[in-house]
Amino acid sequence: MQESKLNALTLALPLIPAFVLASWLDVAKAGLEILQIILGLF
Repeated sequence: MQESKLNALTLALPLIPAFVLASWLDVAKAGLEILQIILGLF
């Protein structure tokens, strides 16, 4: 039982940075769009 929990954890660990990276990419994309809008005003 303990081993299957450990296996699930080792499988889930690489996914965490992927989710963090994806959310940061979304933030960066939104920031770029806002920047383009601001630059478009000038």
